[in-house]
Amino acid sequence: MPVFSMIRPSPFGEYAVLWSGGERGLLIHRIFLSDGKNTASARTNNAFPGIIAGTEPIIEELAGKIDDFFRGENVAFELEHLDWGRCSGFQERTLLVEKGVRRGDIITYSRIASRLGLPNGARAVGNALAGNPFPIIIPCHRAVRSDGSLGGFQGGLFMKRVLLEHEGIPFYRTGKVDFQQVVKNLPQTDT
Repeated sequence: MPVFSMIRPSPFGEYAVLWSGGERGLLIHRIFLSDGKNTASARTNNAFPGIIAGTEPIIEELAGKIDDFFRGENVAFELEHLDWGRCSGFQERTLLVEKGVRRGDIITYSRIASRLGLPNGARAVGNALAGNPFPIIIPCHRAVRSDGSLGGFQGGLFMKRVLLEHEGIPFYRTGKVDFQQVVKNLPQTDT
């Protein structure tokens, strides 16, 4: 089955939605973000040589939601068409915990690990989120390190910070999340 791509501009550079199938059997394989070093087009072509440009109504609707999200709007994304076969079982569980983090909240990598029953698994969680095939749909930008630093993000740290600021997350001048202002969102052991 051929894989299609739709490349769209955003305030952070282009992004790509990769998918296959038709309206009923449509699967979203990846979302690629640009990060200042690599464009979404380059990432797409490296991962899927010979990919075909195309669109479908479901993809257009998803892209509209992503565009709204990038503008700072509160958007709810559905998981119905995501290709979970691209994820390990651990990564899928990690992404589902992350999906549950609401707009305006943050979570630490160690807190996700605790929720997964791995109290020392913060690094494994960070790796699972780093490979998130569905950034924005699965809001992995809402996970930060226990010291308040941002960690990583496919779209780069500038994009991660802007997205968090859109959601009302405050920062110290040092660039770290101001946990004192968002303490209601985190257990005391994470700060």
